[in-house]
Amino acid sequence: MRAEVFHVGAALMMALSFLNPAAGVEPPRQQRLEQPRTVFSETRRFIVTGFPLARGTEIARWAEGVAQRVANQFGPIPFERGETVLIEGATRAGLDALLHAGQGCREGVVWQKLTMRNLEQLEAEQADEVLAGLLISRYVQAAQDPTARCVSPGRAPDWLVVGLIHHTSPELKARDREAAIQRWTVGQLESLSGLLDRYFIPPGRWPEKADSTLLVSWLLDSARGTALLGEALRLQGQGQMPDAAWWANQVIGAPDIARAQREWDLWIAELQNRTQTLSAGDARMLARVHLLPLPALESAGGPPELAGEPLSVLIRHRDEPWVRSLAVRLALRYRLETIGLEAEAVDLATRYAQFLDAVAQRGSTRSLKKKWAEAEERRVAFEVMVEGRQRYLDVLEERMRPDDAGASAVRRYLDSVESRAARP
Repeated sequence: MRAEVFHVGAALMMALSFLNPAAGVEPPRQQRLEQPRTVFSETRRFIVTGFPLARGTEIARWAEGVAQRVANQFGPIPFERGETVLIEGATRAGLDALLHAGQGCREGVVWQKLTMRNLEQLEAEQADEVLAGLLISRYVQAAQDPTARCVSPGRAPDWLVVGLIHHTSPELKARDREAAIQRWTVGQLESLSGLLDRYFIPPGRWPEKADSTLLVSWLLDSARGTALLGEALRLQGQGQMPDAAWWANQVIGAPDIARAQREWDLWIAELQNRTQTLSAGDARMLARVHLLPLPALESAGGPPELAGEPLSVLIRHRDEPWVRSLAVRLALRYRLETIGLEAEAVDLATRYAQFLDAVAQRGSTRSLKKKWAEAEERRVAFEVMVEGRQRYLDVLEERMRPDDAGASAVRRYLDSVESRAARP
């Protein structure tokens, strides 16, 4: 009887295979890898779905990186048991936005969701902002009454979210600082109270984002620093939205908005004086910092045919007598020529100077290659920063079209402030 059943079953399977030749055949490995999968991040706070495995894993790592930047400022993000952030690939037709963030409450548990569409068109800057908005809002929610939180989970102000997440990126911080100072110089920067009261920032790369980064930098430069921002989020969760007078009281010790505005302007003026932005000559010098210059080669007695080659060629020549002299000279030159420049420019030159120091000391091939790779990685990031900043400023100038009258008004104002401060 068992044999008869077996034969009938086998015959049935064979018949089905003729009707559907693909039945029982696994899809090719590449096709399986491209199918949507669900991925959990390392801490399991993020669930990524709707993407192929490799892309989902990248997104999970990115989300954890943004979370770490937020946690470095405010401390551990308050995720309660069972709470996660769902990051999904858009599957609904007609969804216009490339990024869409939502949050709510279900059976006492806060849910947050980030929907992403057309990843190749997404800007990393915007993705960081939207995810950071969800994460920073959790500090507001942690201070809410559970009932109120479930009715309407708290949402952090856009200026604080954008300003903080840009402040934690050296590239965006430098770009925004230059743009905002330029706007302030020509009288285009909004008043301090206007910046603090601006809860929403429209989507896109608008000047308001640069202003927000400068504002957050000022607040973080105050006596209480990050604790001040955390206190503001806590009060918001308790139903007390901090206004401009509250912020003024925290920063200068009195709810005097006019005085806080003067302190804000003087802080920007001081920042402008101590920050030397890259000139065209500086940028050209740093763009060639990784190449051997002919004059330095000739001065050290090195072969002139190596001019224009990457500094890494010194690794195989490090035992030749002229190399140590060249490496010491170039390392000193890079350090001297970047004095007073932005921190990113100084860091770039320092990386190559450290490589040259190791060459002069005849370090091992392995250690020299490692230092060279670190310097090159920093150079690529620096070039991306400079290019992105220039594009941003070009767009900003087209939109603002500043006039001389605005600049003169700001200058007269600062002169009057300085003259009053100088009086006994």
